[in-house]
Amino acid sequence: MILLGQCSISKLTEADFKEPELLWTFPAHIIQSIPAITPSGTLYVGSAPAVDSNNKLYIGGPDGYLYCIRSDGILEWRYQTNDKRPPEPIYSTPAIGRDGAIIFGMLTGNLYCLNPDGTLRWQLTGYPCESTPAIGSDGTIYVGCAYELLALTPSGEKLWEFMVDSLLEHSTPAIDEDGTIYICHHDGTVFAINPDGTEKWHYSSGIRSRSSPVITETGQILFTCKDWTKSDGYIGYIGSLSRTGELLWKFDTPSEGWAPVIGKDGTIYIGAGNTMFALSDNGSELWRFEVDPWISNSPVLSSDGTLYFAAVSTLYAFQTSSGGLALSPWPKMYADYLNTSRSK
Repeated sequence: MILLGQCSISKLTEADFKEPELLWTFPAHIIQSIPAITPSGTLYVGSAPAVDSNNKLYIGGPDGYLYCIRSDGILEWRYQTNDKRPPEPIYSTPAIGRDGAIIFGMLTGNLYCLNPDGTLRWQLTGYPCESTPAIGSDGTIYVGCAYELLALTPSGEKLWEFMVDSLLEHSTPAIDEDGTIYICHHDGTVFAINPDGTEKWHYSSGIRSRSSPVITETGQILFTCKDWTKSDGYIGYIGSLSRTGELLWKFDTPSEGWAPVIGKDGTIYIGAGNTMFALSDNGSELWRFEVDPWISNSPVLSSDGTLYFAAVSTLYAFQTSSGGLALSPWPKMYADYLNTSRSK
C-alpha cells in the first residue's frame, strides 16, 4: 500500500479545451486497483482501498485477511475470512455503509459484513463474488454474484435476486438517482433493474464486457466492452446509453477500457490498452496519452482536477481543468473519492 500527498467549473467544449499538464510520475506496481483520495488530498494506492469518514483505510489481502489501517499507517485490526491453506485472496474492494459497515465478497461464495471494530456482523454463503457491492441511499446492498444480481437489507436478509444466463460477478453495480441499478452481463448486455428487482430494460452490445457502469451528469450510462477477431485482434469500445436504454454514441478503443471517470466539466477519462483517452460528453476525442506497457486500472480525479492513473509499474498525475468529479449519481467506479461504493 502506497500513501501519497496530493502533489470555477463549467461544461467543457472542444472550443475551450486545453491540453492537460503532466505533473509527475511515480514508480509503483499497480494492477487492477483504483486509488482512493481523502478530502485532505491524500492518495492511497494499491490493494483495492476504501476509506471511511474517519480516514481509516480498508484493504483486502492475498492472504484472506481484511485489514483496517489508520491514517497514520498503524494497523488497527485485521479480520481472517477463512483458515484454508493456501488462503483465498480477497479481490473485492470493500463497500462502506453510512453506519461504518464494511461489506465485501469472495470467489469462495462468502459475503461478509463487518462492524467498524472488525467483528463479524453477518455472513452469507453460496454467492461467489469478485466485484464490489454497491449500497443504495436507503442502505440496500446490491452485488453481482455469478449469475444473479442480489439485493440485501443492511442486516443481510435477501430482498430479491435477478437471474441472468451469463456472469455478473465481475461488474460492480452503479445506482442512479431514482434507485435504478445498472450492471453489465459478461456477454455484453447492460441491464437496468428497478429497485424492486424487476427489469426496466436491457441493451445488448454484442461483444463481451466485464464493465462497471458509470453515470454522467447528463444522464448517460457509460460502459465498455471488447472482443477478438482473427482479422483485427482485440477490439473494443466505450458506449453511451440513455436512461431509457437507447445507444447514444460509441467510441472505438484498442481493447476493453477500464471503467471511466467523469469530470465536473463533463470530460470522460478512460484508459484502454496503452492509451488514456479524454472524451467530450458527446463522445468526441479531446486528447490521448500513450504509455508503456499498458494502463492497468481505472483513472481517478481529485477535487482539484488532478487525474491519476497507473500503467503497471508507473503512476501518472496530470493536471486537468475538470475540477473534480461530476455531480452525478455515480461518476466513477466505486462512486466517490473514497471508493465507498455508496449512493449519495
